[in-house]
Amino acid sequence: MKQRALVIVVAFLLPVLTVAQEWTEHTVDDVYEYAISVFAADVDGDGDTDVPGAAVSADDITWWENPLIVGVDEEFVSDLPDEYALSSVYPNPFNPATTISVSLPLPSELDLAVYDVVGRQVATLADDNLNAGTHTFTFNASNLASGMYFVRATVPGQMNAIQKVMLVR
Repeated sequence: MKQRALVIVVAFLLPVLTVAQEWTEHTVDDVYEYAISVFAADVDGDGDTDVPGAAVSADDITWWENPLIVGVDEEFVSDLPDEYALSSVYPNPFNPATTISVSLPLPSELDLAVYDVVGRQVATLADDNLNAGTHTFTFNASNLASGMYFVRATVPGQMNAIQKVMLVR
């Protein structure tokens, strides 16, 4: 699930605007120091694109009109992962600890556990509802014998991933 963000390539300070002849300034209260553009919209309802800004002084709203602006590009910007994934465990082989990352595109119930070669669960790293995002866990095997272990990440109905890890003393 991606989040939408409006990306405007116009960023400016008021002195730059007042020099340019193409811009028409509109102010509700004319006491202000400067403004920074935060988004583009048709503020005054006249059908063209306006660039609203927030002024430093209180109680005023300023926007600028420029007939040369014909549109605004929209991009998808997201720090959230696109899919459920158990990333490569690092370092592997390890001694005595390693890092495990799990990506969740949506809030999910994650069960993250470590098993030995005979199938016994030797560690539970997560058994909880987690927010969407990439989560990092540390598996500390200082109390375990050298050998191969299996990291299993499960999200019911979405992911069941297993990775081999090697503990070397």
